[in-house]
Amino acid sequence: EKLISDTLNSKSPLSVKELPVSSNEEIVLEFEGFESPYFYGLSLESYGNGVYVDNIALRGSSGTFFHWIKPEILKEFFRIQNVQLIILQFGGNALPMINSEEKVQKYVRFVEIQIKLLKKIQPNVSILFVGPSDMSVNINGVMQTHPFLESVNNGIKEMVLKNRCAYFDMYSAMGGKNSMVIWVEENMAAKDYIHFTPASARKMAALIYYSLMKDYMDYIENANQP
Repeated sequence: EKLISDTLNSKSPLSVKELPVSSNEEIVLEFEGFESPYFYGLSLESYGNGVYVDNIALRGSSGTFFHWIKPEILKEFFRIQNVQLIILQFGGNALPMINSEEKVQKYVRFVEIQIKLLKKIQPNVSILFVGPSDMSVNINGVMQTHPFLESVNNGIKEMVLKNRCAYFDMYSAMGGKNSMVIWVEENMAAKDYIHFTPASARKMAALIYYSLMKDYMDYIENANQP
């Protein structure tokens, strides 16, 4: 049974189609055209009141790729989706390639380019940067915090705040230096000394949320004072 038939606008850099499909258990999409367009996403949601969160998983990404995306596509995407807040979480995936302070500063500069690009495309957007968690490496037979993790964390934090964005220091929230060892011993992190368990990841997400809401409520309270 054909539910709906429609045409995408090829003149726009980004087209969005909303298709009413009620509560069908199975849906098949078929496309015809002279050449295949790029499909950036498919969202199956019910519309109404509430908050929609799009989590874009970027495994292994260091967060230095936004300049590869055509600005007009990003700008149109932000406009259509009415993007008000961007949460970035990067830093950890870059550490295996960082073995000097020079590389730390180079990485921080690359991340700053991405933040400035996003703010240029969407000037009024709020950006929250979640810094790297503690990561342990084997140094002389002992699992210890990566030698340049604190430099990366501090460098990104300073840069993010300088660009008038918010920063959540996940490294400090975990307990700081060598805290990952304790998290592994308490079964709150994987044996690779890098990743959280699902349960502890939810706890960290809750901590980020409550920290964000506390600062927001403090802002509202101060704004309402005479």
